[in-house]
Amino acid sequence: MVKNGTKAVRYRDRRRDPAPTWLVVKRQRMKCHSCGKTLYQDVPHMDDRHYITARLRYDIAMSSAKRTFADVSAMHGVEETLARRVFRSFADEKLLAYRYDAPRVLGIDENHVLGGARGVIVDVGKGLLLDVLPGRTQSDVRRGFMERMDNWQNVEVWCQDMAGAYKGVATDLFPKALVVVDKFHVVMKANYWWNRIRVAETPKLPKEAREKIPGLIRAFDRHWDQMKRGQQDRVAEFLEYSPRLKTAWTIKEHFYYFYDAKDREAAEKAYTAWVQFAMKNGQHAEWKRLMTMMQRWKPEIFNYFDHRWTSAKVERLNRSIKDINRAANGMDFQTLRAKALLRHGQLIAPKSFTHYHIDTMPTDLIVHDLDWLPEAISTPFAG
Repeated sequence: MVKNGTKAVRYRDRRRDPAPTWLVVKRQRMKCHSCGKTLYQDVPHMDDRHYITARLRYDIAMSSAKRTFADVSAMHGVEETLARRVFRSFADEKLLAYRYDAPRVLGIDENHVLGGARGVIVDVGKGLLLDVLPGRTQSDVRRGFMERMDNWQNVEVWCQDMAGAYKGVATDLFPKALVVVDKFHVVMKANYWWNRIRVAETPKLPKEAREKIPGLIRAFDRHWDQMKRGQQDRVAEFLEYSPRLKTAWTIKEHFYYFYDAKDREAAEKAYTAWVQFAMKNGQHAEWKRLMTMMQRWKPEIFNYFDHRWTSAKVERLNRSIKDINRAANGMDFQTLRAKALLRHGQLIAPKSFTHYHIDTMPTDLIVHDLDWLPEAISTPFAG
């Protein structure tokens, strides 16, 4: 190997507002007499794939996991296409061999994004996103577990909604896990059937009562004890127009109370009392579908009183995934999955994202001391 001149290479570095910053590196060129090939001197702390410094590559990758690519482009003064390429290579490195240990409390739900229903796997105990699956069918969920989950025996509690497909997976793959149906989804069904009765009864109400309905829609979706005093008065005034609606509202509110029980036995007694109350008030037919659902899922619903876990953290992460998708422009599923797992999963600590905001670039990220650079790198200049 003999020296064969030098070549000046420009690497983009962290910006120094308002202009972007470039580092000019005079790389030594070497030539092999045997084969005639030309090699270049290795330069530490540089990314030769994107011709940027390693620290800028890290900043772009971390910013892209938290923000949209357009924001990243404005924040670092780079092209949006460069931000996409850097994030894609960073995500490939992190997720290529991605696996996770099964948590003690596993939550599963579906999320409708990018034109399809996606399975979402969550560590409910820690509130961490474990995986986003391309589909939510039994085969999709099984394949996702088979490919990436380790230590299956850790799962003790399985949280879900009332989807039969998920229950089948839990029974087959986690036979020792206790299936718990989420409290919110059960209560929501009672509110659904109350609204069905209200919609059927509305045409029979006088005009003055019908005019009040738009202002009460949100109040109807809330539990009586969660309303403000003014909302309670308005709802009570409205219910006086129809004895049938008043009875249906009372039945709906009584349904909620079995979740206030201290143990499973008391909860089952409270639910039995609610069934008798509904039948006594002549609305068995209106609430029969809810009773059928409760009978079908009774063991899983009342398992809540043995292990008081819900899918609240699953729903929160579902919302975060939707926020990522909503802010994007033309994102594909793999990019959405990568952003969600890097931002809300266990691969990167949440505190690592503290500095990556669009409004300001913290001074500790703008490093002016370049003593760490090799001698071959000249003084940076703006341009």
